[in-house]
Amino acid sequence: MFQNIYKSAYDKIGAGAAVISDEAIQGWIEKSLLEEKKGDNFAQSAEMGKLSRKKRRNRRAVGMFPGMVAAVCLVVCLGLFMGVPVAAENIPAFYGVLERNAPDLLNYLIPVQKTDSSSGIVLNLEAAKINGNTAEILVSFTDDGTGDYIRGEVDMYDSYHLKSYSGESNVGGCYFMEYDEVQDKAYFQIDLTSTEGTFDTERMEFNVYQLLTDCQSYTEEISLENMDTSYDLKAVSLNGRSGMGQENPLLNRLSWSGDETDPRPGHLVMNVPVGEMDPETMELTAVSYEEGILKVQLFRGNFKAADRHMNIYLLDEAGNQVYANLAVGWQEEVKGETVSLEEYYFVVPEEELANYTLWGEGEVRAGSIEGEWSINFNIE
Repeated sequence: MFQNIYKSAYDKIGAGAAVISDEAIQGWIEKSLLEEKKGDNFAQSAEMGKLSRKKRRNRRAVGMFPGMVAAVCLVVCLGLFMGVPVAAENIPAFYGVLERNAPDLLNYLIPVQKTDSSSGIVLNLEAAKINGNTAEILVSFTDDGTGDYIRGEVDMYDSYHLKSYSGESNVGGCYFMEYDEVQDKAYFQIDLTSTEGTFDTERMEFNVYQLLTDCQSYTEEISLENMDTSYDLKAVSLNGRSGMGQENPLLNRLSWSGDETDPRPGHLVMNVPVGEMDPETMELTAVSYEEGILKVQLFRGNFKAADRHMNIYLLDEAGNQVYANLAVGWQEEVKGETVSLEEYYFVVPEEELANYTLWGEGEVRAGSIEGEWSINFNIE
């Protein structure tokens, strides 16, 4: 009932609305009721008496909320229309989250308010908007009272999925919005697209399978003193590369194209022993400067139950960040685990190197909790 009324209101108002007058709200309420009861004379007669009493209550209550944004006005007034006293604490808390983080969504995300619990954590499907083959969803996570897992930012680690009978999401992005300490809720906005067809809004299913609950960020200066001038090099097959290094002759000599045996591009990296390292850690393994190139090697460990990455850059005397001309990534096996490594290359003349400091912004998402959170819903 609430979803239907809200969706109808959204269709009438549109995303551009800001504030609705008391008279407009009251007129819409009366019109909606008459349309809903049209054609049923017996039911209409019984309900009209209730309508008269409710209208009087509505007029008194509506006057108490001038100037509220459209979405909140509708929630409050429609709650009164249904004969339920509505106080501020009854308004879904996600409105405040949206107002602080994504105010453009206030007027067109439709409340869903469904939950599912697994592994000591509750998934709350707060609101959604489905439009053809795209979906925008607001979710939150909170503890179910048996443990203390949600203490700040968490990460869904790309383990979420939306499907219906006519389409499934296969492209998407997840954005952490905020942690509300009072509610003990971590909020996310999720944008999803299906390339297999449009979503059937009457039969939707949203699933999450893993959460990373220990999320830490840090920034550290990486010393450029006592650097090794050279390392032996070894050949690896890359599974990723970025930057403009292919246009720099100093870096071109480190790379070559793949062949029929291995189509992946090849690359020469610093031969640093990593066989005794912990696959569950992230660590800088080497920094060197040779022939005009500053090289930084990063060990990222495995990604089975954690996500570890670092943004590495030079900082000049004016405070400007200078990013690597080239970054490459490859995999090795350590203690029976597949681990990822990266190497960053900064082309800097030796006489200019003293004008920079080297920094790393690290992020580690660990504390994996696997579960089977699943919510069936519709927004009709």
